[in-house]
Amino acid sequence: MITKIGVNGMTCGHCSKSVKEAIEQIDGVEKVDVSLQEKTATIISSGPISSEQLKAAIEEEEYKFTGIL
Repeated sequence: MITKIGVNGMTCGHCSKSVKEAIEQIDGVEKVDVSLQEKTATIISSGPISSEQLKAAIEEEEYKFTGIL
């Protein structure tokens, strides 16, 4: 399953790495690609992942989850 989400607050490579690593900790996530320029993260998972899980992971790293695109 592919899910694309919006993430605000990333300003550098370290930021995008933090977001990627946070999302990778969610059960079922197989791959994450983060675009600093587009302010998005594309997630490949073995099944559906709730927006609440994604929001919690991203906001724990102090970035803003702007929703599923």
